[in-house]
Amino acid sequence: MPIPKQDWFRFAADLSALAPTDGLMQTALPCVTVYRASKPGTIIQAVYQPNLCIVAQGQKAIIFGNKELLYDPLNYLAVTMPLPLEGRVIQATEEEPFLALLIDIDLTTLSHLLVELGDNLAIPTQEKIEPAIYISHVKQPFLHAVLQLLSIMKDPVDCRILAPGILKSIIYYALQAEHHNSLQAMLRGNSATYRISRVVRFLDENYSKALDLKTIAAKANMSESSLSHNFKAITSMSPIQYIKKIRLHRARLLMLGDGLNASDAAFNVGYSSPSQFSREFQRMFGASPSDAARTTLHGLPVTSSVRQT
Repeated sequence: MPIPKQDWFRFAADLSALAPTDGLMQTALPCVTVYRASKPGTIIQAVYQPNLCIVAQGQKAIIFGNKELLYDPLNYLAVTMPLPLEGRVIQATEEEPFLALLIDIDLTTLSHLLVELGDNLAIPTQEKIEPAIYISHVKQPFLHAVLQLLSIMKDPVDCRILAPGILKSIIYYALQAEHHNSLQAMLRGNSATYRISRVVRFLDENYSKALDLKTIAAKANMSESSLSHNFKAITSMSPIQYIKKIRLHRARLLMLGDGLNASDAAFNVGYSSPSQFSREFQRMFGASPSDAARTTLHGLPVTSSVRQT
């Protein structure tokens, strides 16, 4: 059954009220933010955190490997582990800006849901390795839960008492959607997705250290070939490429947010050669480190924990 138009109008109006200007706006709930853009943008490199991104208005594209994923009011984006990606808003105007709600995926909530669902949640007999990012169709119960969450934002007591249950219902509906295997596999200890998620967490925490494929594979308790194959299937890149991108993103944030110069930022993230850092930075961001240090992060607050849509 089609979702009534008034629900979309209400969704867009609620997000517009929470984000009256362009950029990323924090809501009363730390795990929920709103993003607004009033015009199409150029391709932006960013680290996308595990979340659900539900669009009320406009359209955005994400590049994952050699694929372009489009999400809009009919299709939400789910990211199940931190991923350095390229994205751009492709449909937005001053009158009808791109508006999106971002909800962090809480692993504790997800874990409790998987336990509660038990045998009611279909688990494939043979694991299919799926990417850590996917597009899923917005259904009416899912959107109604989102609207219910927005309706309590103005009251701190309502947020404190009611938000956990509503957020749980949103994750529940995401687990019922197509491609949900990628979401539930994050916590299935015997799955390749779970093992790769642990590798990603390890790399995020140790990116500044000297790491090679052999060391990473040993940490994951996987062979080098198995690690490389599964890691690329899930993240679209090799473990070494992942480390390089995370290092460059962290260095950029250190320059923009903390005022470090290029050499200090390079050494902080694990580079021993400033010239190599400059070459790889230029190749990835299309600007030298010194030029990047004089810019802002596309209108968003510059912190080490910037959440991307």
